[in-house]
Amino acid sequence: MSPQRVISCSMGGELRVWDIESGKYIKKYDLNTFTTDPITTLKLSDGGILFMGCKDSNVYKIDMIKGKLNIVYEGHWS
Repeated sequence: MSPQRVISCSMGGELRVWDIESGKYIKKYDLNTFTTDPITTLKLSDGGILFMGCKDSNVYKIDMIKGKLNIVYEGHWS
């Protein structure tokens, strides 16, 4: 079973990850490297992939283990 995580995102574009069992802070990411628009949706998969919906009408696929943007899905208007 993979470790459970809690993620949060601030209005300033800072994403933080914690271990749910121990409450230990794991890592911080600066989402402003991907977009400066407000983040509206976050979904973290079991495999460490973060899907991030944004006011810029895009969905971002981010590898949280490597800390790298994989794909930008453009044109999500609604």
